Amino acid sequence: MTTPGAHRDDASAPWFDALAQGRLLIRTCRSCGHRSRPETVTCPACHGPELDWFPAAGVGAVICVITDHGTADPVTLGLVELDEGPWLLVRIRGSARPSAGTRVRLSVHHSEGSEPIPAFTTDF
Repeated sequence: MTTPGAHRDDASAPWFDALAQGRLLIRTCRSCGHRSRPETVTCPACHGPELDWFPAAGVGAVICVITDHGTADPVTLGLVELDEGPWLLVRIRGSARPSAGTRVRLSVHHSEGSEPIPAFTTDF
C-alpha cells in the first residue's frame, strides 16, 4: 500500500521520528493542557499558540470502521479515539474484525520510500 500525504517538514519531524521508534506523539496546549491531534497548530480549546509534543499511550477505541474489499488485500480504515482524547483516522489491522468499541493499540506502518504512519491493531 502506498502512503500518500506522509511528508516530513520541520514541524512534523518530531512526530515522524517518534513513529519510527514505535511511539505516538500528540499535541498538548501549554496554556490549558488540552490534548489534540498531531497536526494541530493552535489549541482548539483556548486558541493558544504554544503547543508541545506529548507522548500518547498509543491505545484507544474504535469509533467507526470501513473496509475496502476492492483489492486482493482488503484495507480497513477506522476512526480511533485515543485514551488521551484526540481522534485519529488510521488503518486498522489484526485478526479480529473491528467494530465500534473495539480496543486497539498502535502498530506503526512502514512503507518503503515513505515516512512511517500510525496504524492500529486489534491483536494485543
